[in-house]
Amino acid sequence: IRVNLSTTAYARSVGLVKNQKSDAWVGSYLNEEEGVVYPVAHFDADVVAALFVKKSGLEWRGEKSLAGKSVAWIKGYELHEYLDVEFDKREFSSRKNVESLLSSGRLDYFIDARAELESYFGEAIKAQTLHAETIKLLNLYLAFADNERGKKLSAIFDERFPKLLASGEIKTLFAKWGNQYIW
Repeated sequence: IRVNLSTTAYARSVGLVKNQKSDAWVGSYLNEEEGVVYPVAHFDADVVAALFVKKSGLEWRGEKSLAGKSVAWIKGYELHEYLDVEFDKREFSSRKNVESLLSSGRLDYFIDARAELESYFGEAIKAQTLHAETIKLLNLYLAFADNERGKKLSAIFDERFPKLLASGEIKTLFAKWGNQYIW
């Protein structure tokens, strides 16, 4: 199997697979989209976290802390679908103004994968200007096109990935690329 990789916006990746112009996209939550094929095995997990200004009086009590608050995320990620509390939903196309919105109190929480928060807001988190708390783990899957090739690729993934996991090869790959090993 030869893999041709391309990088594009998440929503575009989903559209390419759903329209069968690509075979798979990486990083879907289970059953996030209809009209695609999900393997049984997940390959990783997002550590979903909330970013906020601690001095604003917000007390972290887990996911229930979000209830009734102004909560945002990156458009297309649909993180609210996986949370069990109601809040004022906002979507942003980028992380660009999040820090100022949190600091000014116009936004209570910004939710994202912890790795993304640490990458983009790492300096503010280290300086304790912003605080990040884990909400939950969400398993990540490859999502394949709903056609014969997609079904075949999904079956191959389900056959081979558990073997790579059991052999330790996945752990080695994660370590090589500096990724957190979830299992």
